[in-house]
Amino acid sequence: IITSTSAAETGWETYWIKKARAEGINTISLLDHWTNYLSRFLWQGDYIFPDAIWVCDAYALKLAQACQQQMPNYPSAQQIANFYLVDLVDYIQARKPTAALNGDDKNIGNILYVSEPSNNPLYTAQDALAGYLDYVLTQPMAQPRVRLRIHPREQVADYAAIFNQWQGLITLEWSHNIRLEDDLVWASSVVGC
Repeated sequence: IITSTSAAETGWETYWIKKARAEGINTISLLDHWTNYLSRFLWQGDYIFPDAIWVCDAYALKLAQACQQQMPNYPSAQQIANFYLVDLVDYIQARKPTAALNGDDKNIGNILYVSEPSNNPLYTAQDALAGYLDYVLTQPMAQPRVRLRIHPREQVADYAAIFNQWQGLITLEWSHNIRLEDDLVWASSVVGC
């Protein structure tokens, strides 16, 4: 069984890892973030580790190896190709103007802001966007354009007040693209929460 990993609170993947291991079925978890490499496997007070861990970059591999130093029963980690990113790069390169790929980008001020609902008790996703827009105003950029791509669990109305507050100071627009890749073609840089 190959799983992703969610926040420890859900226990979804760890439940299936535990069940599969009890049945003698090999399990692998793909870590696609750079945080919480131990707590992702903590469920109901116990660590439920897969047989192996896959990561997609050298930094993630170092983080997983550091966990092996902390906990001897932490599974071995292996770096694999990230085919999603390979496809993403191919898609963008096929659509982005050649000048942009060579560093002569006429869309240099196009900033894609990718939002995600915040579970942090210290700030909301809207606070993070407002803080970023504050930061953009302090930077020596000629007419930055910020396109907001909200998470599927979010609503446009969640950000209406921020748009009203900042419109005129910074050019703001909503992403209407279905594919993230199309927004990435438009952007010269990407940030997010």
